[in-house]
Amino acid sequence: MNRRFSQRPDPYSNSNEARRAWWDSAPSDRVQGGSRSTYAAPVDRDMSHVFLETDGRPLDAEFEVWDGPNNTPTRMKVYSEDGRLRPINAFVENPQKGLRGETLTVRNSGPMEFPLNAGVGSVGQGLAGTESPYMSENDLRGFRRPTPSTKRGQRVQGGALKTFPLDYSVEAAQVTITTKGCR
Repeated sequence: MNRRFSQRPDPYSNSNEARRAWWDSAPSDRVQGGSRSTYAAPVDRDMSHVFLETDGRPLDAEFEVWDGPNNTPTRMKVYSEDGRLRPINAFVENPQKGLRGETLTVRNSGPMEFPLNAGVGSVGQGLAGTESPYMSENDLRGFRRPTPSTKRGQRVQGGALKTFPLDYSVEAAQVTITTKGCR
């Protein structure tokens, strides 16, 4: 089978070929429990795409973006009960694209028995909005990426936990996190 764990078969095809999304071209690495993998962010793009998945086991990971003053990392901890059904896809901005390189690291916080697949790829122009992940670049001609609304946002103080209930019929959720940091 020539696909990642989280790729479902294409329902419109008679074969068992995987349904390809625009981010599927990025290579993935196996990260064993307790270990770390390091990636260079694409310097020619505005954003990097980080994806994490497992073969159906729990996904417990932390990824960091090393950039900015004094090379201070920005961290995100993520958890999924089933990394095949609910993989993690995150988009990280490259604010200094072309001027300096960023480093992204992925650390598997889980035990050795729970490896994960991770990768970092570049995001094509206009591809990281609310459009369908299965749109091709030809489908996106003339598509304008929507600007996230600041009215709907909720402030979450440092160290706080905010949960959002989702209906059982929800297949995917998009969360946009911004900060009034020094960048």
